[in-house]
This record gives sequence, structure tokens and C-alpha cells, in this order.
Amino acid sequence: MRSPLTGKAAILTESDIRKFHVQGYCIVQQFLPPNDLVQLRAEIENYVTHQKTTQVRWAASHFDTFNGSMVDKHVPALDGLYDHHLLHEIKKLNPRMGTLAQRGVGLSINVIPNNGRFQPHFDRHRLTAVLYINDEYDGGEMRLYPRIRYWLGPPIGWLKKKLQRLLDNHVRRDTYVSIYSKQVSIKPRAGDLIIFEGTRTYHAVQPVTAGMDRISIQFAYDLIGTSYDISDYYGKL
Repeated sequence: MRSPLTGKAAILTESDIRKFHVQGYCIVQQFLPPNDLVQLRAEIENYVTHQKTTQVRWAASHFDTFNGSMVDKHVPALDGLYDHHLLHEIKKLNPRMGTLAQRGVGLSINVIPNNGRFQPHFDRHRLTAVLYINDEYDGGEMRLYPRIRYWLGPPIGWLKKKLQRLLDNHVRRDTYVSIYSKQVSIKPRAGDLIIFEGTRTYHAVQPVTAGMDRISIQFAYDLIGTSYDISDYYGKL
């Protein structure tokens, strides 16, 4: 089983760590070298061609995804990245972080076609890392609104969930976003890795307007032992 960790995978520098703590996100350029991206892309495209994906078709979202055990089985080039090398780097940002018990949420691959997009949302886990596999397309920018959310912590109990929904509805208003948050627009480049605070960052993928499908890998991290209700998770087969 081939691993993409050829000895050239990037590590987080002191500058990366400082930027993350100051602004809530950081970009690690060329986290993986080109040869590893070629292998990953070939395995992902082979899966999408021959296997079943989950088709997300909401009013403001249009993309295909697969996750967890399907990724482990059909994308062997990722072996060890989520659980070892990347986890080691994530712990530099917060040593209490670990992989998710629900691997179907913790590790996923999204393929966004021409005219596809992913609507603005918050993640349920504390830290999100996104690795870009290709960049031969127009559009598809990642739009971040760092630290805009009043996050009350894990959604335990109906009252806490209701209050969080009320706060989130307020934050999602265009006037609030434009006044109280700095918009960050990131044009993906193959091999780059973005790390941001998933629970506090409002984020979206802008429409892909031309070119190839946009391929990215999502890695989710949270406090060790954290568990989620995944009954409403978008990536379920």
C-alpha cells in the first residue's frame, strides 16, 4: 500500500502556527509534492468513475462526495495521512486534538463539477483541514469568514441546540457578515492545505465556472474522544 508521505510532505512552521492563532486559519503551500498529487488524483478519479458516490443536490449546493471506509479502501495513497502525519501537525496547533471516532465524518473527498458549489456553513468539529488535489478550473474559491460565530460548545441538550440555532441565524445575515467579519477568498492551488477553526468559521465553496472538476480532501479533528450524531450528515451513502 503506497503512502503519499515520501519524506517531502510539509510541516507547519512557527509562522504557520502563529498565523493560525492570530487569524483563525493558515495556508500551508505545497503540503504534498506533485508526484503524490498525481497518485491521489488517479485513485480518486478511478473511484468516482467506477464506484458509488453520495450526490449532494441542495438548493445552494451541488457536488459528489465519498468518505470513511470507502476512502480507506479505494484511495490507499492516503494511508497514514489523516491519522499520523497530518494529525501530528494539527497537534502543534492544539495538542488536545485527535481524529474523529466516526471516520465517515472525519475523512471525506468532495468532487465539485462545473456549475457546482458548496453553500455557506459551519462545521461541527473544531478544526478542519482541506487539501486541494487539482486547480485546472475557474472559480471554486474557498470563502472564509473566520471567527464570526458565537459557538456555545458541543450541542448537548435541546435548549443549547435551540440557542445555537438562534445565534447562527443572526450571524448568517448578510449585514452582520459584511460588518463584523473579514472575508477571506482563497483560490485553491494543487497541493496546498488550508487549516481553519471549523466550528467558528463560516465558509463556502464558490461556483466552479469552467474547466475540470474541483477535487479536495477534507480532514476533521476535535478533542480526543469526541463523538457526533451523524444522522443528518450530508456525506452518508
